[in-house]
Amino acid sequence: MGGDDVAAHDHRDFRNPYGFPSPAHWGKFVDAWTKSNYGTYFWNSTIVVVAAVALVTVIGAMAGALPRPLHVPRQSAGALWHSHRAGPAAATRDPCLVPDLLDINLYNTLTGLILVYVATHIA
Repeated sequence: MGGDDVAAHDHRDFRNPYGFPSPAHWGKFVDAWTKSNYGTYFWNSTIVVVAAVALVTVIGAMAGALPRPLHVPRQSAGALWHSHRAGPAAATRDPCLVPDLLDINLYNTLTGLILVYVATHIA
């Protein structure tokens, strides 16, 4: 893409910024899918989501089938609930688990990401 591509656009291209392009530029879609590794990212995300949801479902079902509920003091449960909601999970999960994931060679792997997602969603 050179400067000529940008210069060729005029104000009519921006009349509906949230609409579909007219005419459709299918060549750009193909370029984005093939040249930017978008397909790899898509399948990695699919693997992580399917595996994490399956594990959380199985572990949650096993925890729900306990013979009796675990006794948690009322004040502790409230504090735990509010501390969980205090911030976004992504901001709290990365700094705490990076040293552990590095120690067991799971840092920057799909397996490590799946385990982190399962651990934070079960907790």
